[in-house]
Amino acid sequence: MIPGAAVELTNEETGIVTQSTASERGEFTLPFIPIGRYTVKVEASGFKTFVQKGLIMTAGQQSRFPVAMEVGQLTETTTVTAKASHLPDATMTMSDNITRTQLTELPLRERDFAGLLALHNGVASTGSDGTVSINGMATAGITVTMDGVDSAGDTETNSVTLFQGFNQIKVLSLEAIQEVVVSKGITSAEVGRTYAGDFNIISMSGTNEFHGSAFHNLQNDSLNARYFFASSRPIVRFNQFGGSIGGRVIRNRAFFFFPCEGYRQSGHVFQRGLVPTSEFRAQAAAAVSAHKAVLDLFPLPNEPYAAGAASGLYSGTVPITARDNHIAARGDYLINNNNQLTLRWTRGRPYQIDPRLPAASSRE
Repeated sequence: MIPGAAVELTNEETGIVTQSTASERGEFTLPFIPIGRYTVKVEASGFKTFVQKGLIMTAGQQSRFPVAMEVGQLTETTTVTAKASHLPDATMTMSDNITRTQLTELPLRERDFAGLLALHNGVASTGSDGTVSINGMATAGITVTMDGVDSAGDTETNSVTLFQGFNQIKVLSLEAIQEVVVSKGITSAEVGRTYAGDFNIISMSGTNEFHGSAFHNLQNDSLNARYFFASSRPIVRFNQFGGSIGGRVIRNRAFFFFPCEGYRQSGHVFQRGLVPTSEFRAQAAAAVSAHKAVLDLFPLPNEPYAAGAASGLYSGTVPITARDNHIAARGDYLINNNNQLTLRWTRGRPYQIDPRLPAASSRE
């Protein structure tokens, strides 16, 4: 490119402009660019104005962008329309991106974005508690961040869920996720403290246009088939609901985005396990009377068992209850062409009663 050329990068959705000037070597740098669709404009005396529209920038992307200037007048313009995102050819980092289109179009169980993580090479889910392994390394070797800030749900190990994985809305509501970046192998400095990989969730922001969404996910036993070992269909009541709204406060300068999501779950699930027999209860209560109150919490076996056995099998439906109200808010303010302030706040309070024998206490 031409030394001293003026470079402008304009976000086509927010109108925010980032500026730079080419060095004496004809090079320019535009760091910390929010993800989105951009227009690049380059001007230099004695050359046609270069304009490229529709340039897609994704999270964690570092790219070289060569600009070919043609001799001519500034009033003349060379316009290029991009067809795809620019390749990240300026970094050794190995990463995969889960785009907004994938998050909204691919089937997800109960709108859980974590279901897409294992689709990437080297990533494997290791259990129902939300732990994930990358490239066969220990699950403790990952980090979970949101907009580059630590956001692991479990204080004991890095995970997208809370302890024992009982929250269904993980890290951030799907309505508020713009993109997920999976960094692995060779990582950049900002995630260098992990030895396996990093999951970085990028939150959505408002734009110049007002936009919103609403959804409702219904699961009901009337739509289900009977479980083979159960005599009847367990009661299932699951309602997941929410929406979002975003837009501008001041055109090209201040924006807001507000998503919310909740769910209500109740019903019964099939459970099968060992419980104390009536003979054992009688013997234990005769030895220590206080044992009776504890043993009475268990149901009696309803499947055949050997005479004198201490335990037998019980199979049946047990109740399950869960709920959550998850809300978030994000505000963006353009201080000047090279500085932007972003504030984000999230809150969730999941509650669940686990189906166990005997019934477990609630967790909140």
